[in-house]
Amino acid sequence: GLMSAQDGSCVPCTGGDKVPFAVLMSCIVMACIGVYWVIDKDGGSQPSHAVLLMGISGGLLVALMQQLSVVKKLDVQYSEPLSTFLQVVQVFTFDVEEFIHLSCIGTLSAVAHFTTKVCMIFAACVVVFVVHVCFVVVKHQRRFKERHPSLIAVFGTLAMVFYI
Repeated sequence: GLMSAQDGSCVPCTGGDKVPFAVLMSCIVMACIGVYWVIDKDGGSQPSHAVLLMGISGGLLVALMQQLSVVKKLDVQYSEPLSTFLQVVQVFTFDVEEFIHLSCIGTLSAVAHFTTKVCMIFAACVVVFVVHVCFVVVKHQRRFKERHPSLIAVFGTLAMVFYI
């Protein structure tokens, strides 16, 4: 496959270009396990209002940074205070495409590429469900009915992470 270079041209993928994708997928699985473990440890209890407010505020801040980075990519000459601010904001943005080089993993049409991004929450839910089954079988002696609130709390957390 081909990936875009920093100057915008296309360059062929090398063997090492698939490693970031594998690392990111491993980190996502580990994050799902960590979220499940934290929620299961607390018994699925509700977080305090301060923690909830901080989580929502952090999500809004990330969304704002991503939106401002899109504004910076527009071919418009901004006046000096705004131009410097947009350059600073770009430091804090995270472009998944530049990190994982999805085009090196396989060739996808634009529709398939978008569908893959949208379906990521469903993949995360499958991972969490498998983690839930493993936790309940190993740690809680197969008491699925008692551990059901933990699974629902993790699904709610995933929805908050992906959609807020």
